[in-house]
Amino acid sequence: MGLFPVHNATSSPAPARDVARAAVNLFPPPRKLALYTVNATLKSATSTTLLFQVMAVSIAGDRVKKVCYVLGASRDRSPRATKIAQALDAKVIDCPSKVRRYSTFPISLLMRLIFSSYDIVIANNIPTHILFSVWLASRFRRFILIADFVNFWRYAVKKKFRLLSGLASRFERWIYRRIEYGLAINAVVAESARDAGVSKVETVCDAADHGLFRPSFNLDPVVVLAANLRIDEGVDVLLRAMRTVADKIPTARCILAGTGEEEENLKELAKDLRLESNVDFLGWVPHSDLPLVYQRASIGVVSIRPISPLALPIKLYEYMSCGLAVISTDTSTIRTIIEDGKNGLLFGPEDSDALASLVIRVLLHKDLMANLQKAARYTVEAGLNWRAESEKLIRFVGDISLQERA
Repeated sequence: MGLFPVHNATSSPAPARDVARAAVNLFPPPRKLALYTVNATLKSATSTTLLFQVMAVSIAGDRVKKVCYVLGASRDRSPRATKIAQALDAKVIDCPSKVRRYSTFPISLLMRLIFSSYDIVIANNIPTHILFSVWLASRFRRFILIADFVNFWRYAVKKKFRLLSGLASRFERWIYRRIEYGLAINAVVAESARDAGVSKVETVCDAADHGLFRPSFNLDPVVVLAANLRIDEGVDVLLRAMRTVADKIPTARCILAGTGEEEENLKELAKDLRLESNVDFLGWVPHSDLPLVYQRASIGVVSIRPISPLALPIKLYEYMSCGLAVISTDTSTIRTIIEDGKNGLLFGPEDSDALASLVIRVLLHKDLMANLQKAARYTVEAGLNWRAESEKLIRFVGDISLQERA
């Protein structure tokens, strides 16, 4: 299968030239003949939906590149892996089982890749021992390895096994010095990857599909948080803030979408805070259904604890794409996207009083809410969206493919 299936986008037709150019990079002209065609059809003048169909016909030994994405978790839990795989027409190899992730999966993955015919393998960099299996297979199979940097493993290890964080850091440094190509989820992670020894790193943000995550510009007093219900997500910070908000605005509601190890504790906390009528626990929501959840709200909250200084949650992009007024924990990484007071509001880590104050302020001032909502969506339409990021991804992989042939 090729790297370019039928691709749908919801924007203007100008990037067709870039997509065609990326196709030529990925499928460079063979010695005798190659035919590349780009068909761009405008489906609707009002929706400006563009259908790109890129076809590659190779003769005299050239062939379409085969790509896979390796993930040490379930693909259902990684919208990023799914989006990258779709953009590159790649297969996803995942590991939903936590037990297998740390037992049989690294060995079975190694053997599978050694006997595969992949030309390019993109591997999520966490956990690092799975990336090591992919790197080892690349020594035998000679495929192009691209590490996808979403964070650094040492922070996850430090959170649960503090005494092992030093060992995890040394292991990361060792493997990253042996990897040439990388993707990074944000500019801060990209710089850290370069510092770790990866020479060629492209920032491909985990931006939202702004055709799927569309705005409703809802003004109802509803706050939403989508998260894995863990300590580091700071859901308890939001619940404590909601107690203050509900005292001031009794009609205010909070929607929590997600499950996790802290779910029962959080439900008990909500009960202790007498928030049963103000908070809805939706449980696990498929990623494709999240736009419907977001459109019920006017404010999107990111209340993470800065356990990892590099974290930049995908929900932040999705909130902005859906035209929510964003209120987020203030970190250096989040400041690369949110400009306080313009396209969002920021508060100090774990400061539930400050969060409550901002939520009340936005709910009571509809003009402020509307301005923040429109500014968030404008940021997305101006370029912080998956279409723009996927085009960067395709060009980067195409350039690598062309370089490796030279």
